[in-house]
Amino acid sequence: MPITSHYWAQSEKLVDSLLPCSVLLCLLLLFFLFVTLPYVKKKKYNLIAMLVLTVIEGIIASSILLYATDYRYLRPYASRVNRSVESRFLNYLDISTLQEKKPHKDMVQETLRLPFYQLVDETTEPLIYLGKSPDYFYFEKNKKVYRRDTLHTKISFSKKVNAVIVDAKSAILTDNSFTSIGFYPKVGPTIFSITIPKNQESLSYFPATKPGEL
Repeated sequence: MPITSHYWAQSEKLVDSLLPCSVLLCLLLLFFLFVTLPYVKKKKYNLIAMLVLTVIEGIIASSILLYATDYRYLRPYASRVNRSVESRFLNYLDISTLQEKKPHKDMVQETLRLPFYQLVDETTEPLIYLGKSPDYFYFEKNKKVYRRDTLHTKISFSKKVNAVIVDAKSAILTDNSFTSIGFYPKVGPTIFSITIPKNQESLSYFPATKPGEL
């Protein structure tokens, strides 16, 4: 099934609201029929009603889960990284205050598991490589010092470049109608890799003040 914003919104309502309501209602009716079973003369009618209710609920639940199969597969990839709301029972929870202002590479790649996002290259300002310490690589941009670790960014040295090359990317929506249900139009930019000239590999740097995060 095509993943549209309408399909996503409908699936959320079905899975998070209608399905729990139908299960709860079914359980209440089954409980009532079971409790009254000793007090009715024709117990078979209660038993038949219980069976019918169970079958109906099974059909409803199966239909909802079948319709929302694609949604349920993709749902784990919708998070505070790429969405400002979270679907809850009968409502949405605002999680915009938890947004990742500087998502790392893994977050962008996870967002790309959602078929309505695509990867685009970003143009970045030039960096000057200052050197490295045991834990960080340091760069200068606009006369300010920044640092970057290698936990989520590939940093390498190459003889093929004579200046710092930054590979920065973003995930952007291919269908802006998803913004109506809280998805961000853009996730990123984030740095995927940095390539530094090989002849600068031996440089060391220890900042006098705390640098910014690149």
